[in-house]
Amino acid sequence: QMEAEDVASAELVGTVLKQMSEGMAIEIVNDYINTLQAEGHGVQLLTASTNQTIFDRIADQAEYMSDKGIPEDGRALIISPKTRTLLSKSDDFIKASDMGQTMLAKGQIGEIAGFNVFVDNHMGKNIEFIALHGTYVAQVIELAVPPYMADLTNSENHVGKNDAIKMREVYEHKVLELEAVVVADNFPSEMFLTSVKGSGTI
Repeated sequence: QMEAEDVASAELVGTVLKQMSEGMAIEIVNDYINTLQAEGHGVQLLTASTNQTIFDRIADQAEYMSDKGIPEDGRALIISPKTRTLLSKSDDFIKASDMGQTMLAKGQIGEIAGFNVFVDNHMGKNIEFIALHGTYVAQVIELAVPPYMADLTNSENHVGKNDAIKMREVYEHKVLELEAVVVADNFPSEMFLTSVKGSGTI
């Protein structure tokens, strides 16, 4: 039978591990988005999208991917919060709430032009959306050092609860097919134009 102190310790460990995992998850997502932005095919939008133009621009990228032989099944669209607002006013956008709980559980907010739609708050300032097929983006995540309790017996510094538990996770992302990742940006910044491997304008 576990003593009260052991139970409290176990609960603390569980809480800390959950917090650490959530923190790592955010870092991994950010790295994934950064990789897509840096290695995808850049499309410069000459003007910011509006309620009237957003669907056609997304549909154009769906057609582009079809022309390049990218499968329709499994396509995804990562959008900015601003683009989400535009799509919410579009009759062509199918909300996840109308598609069932499975989509909501996966974090999907809807579907448009054959793309499963997700929102991310960490894309570049002027990036409206990233159209992609996940099969062509490699992702490796490995727990290099499993969680362990650090020995703080001789530590003289202030110790928080996250200092007592350590772990290390390594991850890497890589775009395998340029045409399978399209990054749409509405501002022709030098940073954007030099960071993508290919570019075009619409």
